[in-house]
Amino acid sequence: MDLEEYLRRYGGRRSRHTSSVKDTTRKHRIGVASGTPRAVFKVISKGSGNRSLSNLASYISDKNKKVIETESGTVSNEDELKELRDSWLKDFEHGRKTKRSIDFVHMVVSAPAGEDRDACERAAYRFIRTTFSDRRWMAVRHDNTDNPHVHIVVQNRNVENKPLPLKKSDLLDYRAVWAKSCQSERIDVISVSRVEAGVLRVAPKIEMVKMKEAGKSIYHEIAKEEDGYTVPTPILKGHITALVKNAADYVDESNASTPAQENERVILMKHAHYLMRQALSLAVTEAQKRTVFEAVKAQFSVKEAKTFAQETILQIT
Repeated sequence: MDLEEYLRRYGGRRSRHTSSVKDTTRKHRIGVASGTPRAVFKVISKGSGNRSLSNLASYISDKNKKVIETESGTVSNEDELKELRDSWLKDFEHGRKTKRSIDFVHMVVSAPAGEDRDACERAAYRFIRTTFSDRRWMAVRHDNTDNPHVHIVVQNRNVENKPLPLKKSDLLDYRAVWAKSCQSERIDVISVSRVEAGVLRVAPKIEMVKMKEAGKSIYHEIAKEEDGYTVPTPILKGHITALVKNAADYVDESNASTPAQENERVILMKHAHYLMRQALSLAVTEAQKRTVFEAVKAQFSVKEAKTFAQETILQIT
């Protein structure tokens, strides 16, 4: 059984997390397979109260050294920042449901290294005004890394006291809008998930790092460590399944009806093979470290994973 037949037979159903603006066109998939950089949108933290807001405002403004952009203008000194912070706290008191309610959300958007920093900043403000036009926000451009990026802090509740949508599908939508904002500034990025891109090496959460540094054994019980990166074991099966499904999508898209499309077919199939190598790598690793029963639950048995890897994947590497 070759890769195409395997994926068409066992590709499975699609993920339940689907962005309303997800691009599934052939052009999009060719861009992914060709290595177009990913649009990066991240929710960094959620906070509440005066102390958290003050610390965050101090951080993003580099202790008042940077000008803060807001929905109503700029904040450039300590007095203006205090006035802004006090007005936000009043908004929090009005909209807060409980003492543990989320008051604000901290996020970051970034562009690939080497892209024009001014263009990234313009794209960021276009993204903010498109996405968060119904609520208050503050934002600051940072130039302390190779990747141009902008820190954004958004009030959780808008004037109608509705919370900011933060479901998985909402985050996918935000990333897609950020990608379009970048493209409008001629920044070549594409909205694609880690799984579709085959990027599974995820940096560990800070809580995990601190637990490990403290020598707490629970770190090893709830997380699987791979070369300094962490893949939580409960989502390992989901990673493998999603990789296979995305590989199946790329096989379906690779049908070439004209000679001109043959090059596209090669690119798409190469990415499908890459996704399967990633899936099988996870599956084989899981099989080696756990029982056969646990490996089967992770979608592949020991025999299936090793046989398919040897017969199909190793032939194309």
